[in-house]
Amino acid sequence: EGASLPAVQTILNAEPAAVTPAPRPEGRQTSPLQRERQRISLVYVPRDPALALQGSLATTLMTWTKEICRAHDFIPIDIHIRPDALCLSVDLPVNTSPPSAAHRVRQELSRHIAETYPSQAAAATSGRFWTSRYLLMSGEPPTSQRISEFVRETRGTSPLRPHR
Repeated sequence: EGASLPAVQTILNAEPAAVTPAPRPEGRQTSPLQRERQRISLVYVPRDPALALQGSLATTLMTWTKEICRAHDFIPIDIHIRPDALCLSVDLPVNTSPPSAAHRVRQELSRHIAETYPSQAAAATSGRFWTSRYLLMSGEPPTSQRISEFVRETRGTSPLRPHR
């Protein structure tokens, strides 16, 4: 049968280490391949707040994300999995719609989860493993603080909105 998903641990309250992309050397020429691509960053939040993206699930999500990106000619630049969110930066072909790419990655990850983790099959196959909202940014990836704010806003626990 499939593996069960890990429960939330206290690490959710800890601040994750900030991920900073490697700086690009000044004055360096860009290749034609780089000019024909657009960089986006995505953040997906599991719908179930009791679910932590840790352990084997985190390792598996990392592998699947790389495979999905490569299958669609998206170049994975950075993949960071926090207990409360999957964060990735990818270079897309210039003719690829960023929202379409975001939807495709989310749907394919849900399909893999449904096939591998039967306890989450119903949520994943209905497209409800991840929240309906995702963060999509162009250029630099979001800061750790911005990701935390997005998770709170998405789950309805923003300091500006009452808890549901």
